[in-house]
Amino acid sequence: MPEVDAPSADLPLGPTWCSVGRTVTQGRLPAGYCVKLFAGSPDGNVAHSPVMEPRVMAFAPNGDLFVSAPSMSTVGGAFGGPGAILVLSDDDANGTAEVHTFLSGVADVHGLAFGPDALYYTTTNALYRVAYAAGQRASSGAPSQVSAIPNPGRWTHGLARSVGGVMHVSNGVLGASCPARDVGYVATVTSGAPSMMAVGLRNPMYMRCHHRDELCMAAEMGDDGGGSYGAREKLFRIRSGTDYGYPCCAGPNLPAPGASDCAGITQEEVVIPIGNSPFGFDWERGVWPGAMSGVLCIAQHGSFYSSPPWLGEGVYCTPTDPTTHVPTANFSLFLEGFSPANMGTARMLRPADVVFGPDGRMFVADDVANAVYWVAPQSLARP
Repeated sequence: MPEVDAPSADLPLGPTWCSVGRTVTQGRLPAGYCVKLFAGSPDGNVAHSPVMEPRVMAFAPNGDLFVSAPSMSTVGGAFGGPGAILVLSDDDANGTAEVHTFLSGVADVHGLAFGPDALYYTTTNALYRVAYAAGQRASSGAPSQVSAIPNPGRWTHGLARSVGGVMHVSNGVLGASCPARDVGYVATVTSGAPSMMAVGLRNPMYMRCHHRDELCMAAEMGDDGGGSYGAREKLFRIRSGTDYGYPCCAGPNLPAPGASDCAGITQEEVVIPIGNSPFGFDWERGVWPGAMSGVLCIAQHGSFYSSPPWLGEGVYCTPTDPTTHVPTANFSLFLEGFSPANMGTARMLRPADVVFGPDGRMFVADDVANAVYWVAPQSLARP
């Protein structure tokens, strides 16, 4: 894939981030914030984007944004990616990315995480590592397998590495019925087979670890057809020995048909309305003003079954405890405007991931519009 940088001659390079870049007119934010197109189709044609099917994002140590762009289609409507790991750089700090291909030939790439000298990524059956040095934008060595992923029900695995160096990988299933227990999980990986941490999950597809403290969380997509027994979607801390009950229990004392004992099921930290489809999330790094400092923001992909489609989609944020970084309230809509009505514009269709960059901006992947956006406070200074 060639490197692409949208023309910037017409974009004045002002002192704040919001003074540069291409405004995404479909996006709606609280007063004092802007949303810009970082990478996507300059002419509004989804098929012309240099970042097809962006699913998971991770920042490299030097500030480059790495993006998994699989070629396998998803049940949520994403398709047509290059089967590659891309690098989005912005050397001229004009708010628009230059796009590079770091690694190709990975049709089912999904999760991404950086270690001290390597980039880690998941495929359907395994966790891999490939050597990485700061500033590198094309791989120079062959990937090697770190661990197999046992019983992969889905190919869209999550991956997260804590500040203490603990690597977590997730696995989901397409469906199960009680009393089956061959279901989704979150595990740690050191060498060899993963070691189970959290079990009783349906589809914990996205995970993230806090940028400063030893805390990792996962977003779980529940059973849309399980509303009669209280099925829920959730955000939870990754802790050893936890069991979230699927498919026999939706939560503590919430048995599914055919089950009875749910007293020992682990309680999640945040309940998310069923069908909102919680995807990627991240913590603000203390740069944003006022009540937005330290919030946790999440990309909700929206309902697969709603009419009109995708109800609940958007980027939602919640305040967090300043010590534990765990959410202290339910999520509230922050970035809205995602809609199937935008289909002809290739902008703001379905958010898939959220990550905060070291410069304070929030980046949002849109896997159906084939775009990456960034959001910043109007006051955030540009380098």
